Amino acid sequence: MMALQVHFETSVAANDDPAATELGELLGFHRIGGDAAVMLPDAVTAWVRGAGNGTSIVYAVGHLPTWSKGPSAMRELCARGFVNLTCKRDVAPKQYIAQRTSKPWIEAAQAAPARRTARPVPCYAAHLAELMMLIAEWSAAETPMPTNSEIAGLLGLDRGVQVAYLLGVLDKANQIRRRTIDGPPHRIITVVKTGLSTGTYGGVA
Repeated sequence: MMALQVHFETSVAANDDPAATELGELLGFHRIGGDAAVMLPDAVTAWVRGAGNGTSIVYAVGHLPTWSKGPSAMRELCARGFVNLTCKRDVAPKQYIAQRTSKPWIEAAQAAPARRTARPVPCYAAHLAELMMLIAEWSAAETPMPTNSEIAGLLGLDRGVQVAYLLGVLDKANQIRRRTIDGPPHRIITVVKTGLSTGTYGGVA
């Protein structure tokens, strides 16, 4: 697993924007502001395609904006079974780690993700998996929950009400617990398996 040294930036640029600066020898890594740095989507795909079973990599560090495309690509590959994701919080900045599974990459070319298909009645299996990965990431980092509309954009859905439905499914399946709070973000989500919860903007729940 590679070691990272990230220098602080004062501005934030989209991680595929020319203003994002490459981190020297860390192929495919770019700073995106503050203490955040991410692998770009092409680098994510290249690593997952070539990595051996059990190989690990730090694919992002720091406090990530929700629009980070590289981490989103890694979450999608996790939902499809190619990697397992964890967050290491006992270092500064925190590190997001991917570990390659034994699933052969050739399968990626044979089947497109279910959530990309257009059907009259959508199949939410892939959305549920990706949403659960997002919640696990936000809870591990103690990040406040985005709005349902913002989450819908991350998942490729049209409306926030679809996210509300997915959260209800996860709640009924006892994978998460939801608690309403006063003030933004108006809710805290706890991952039942880990006991970790999403954060608040004021730091007080």
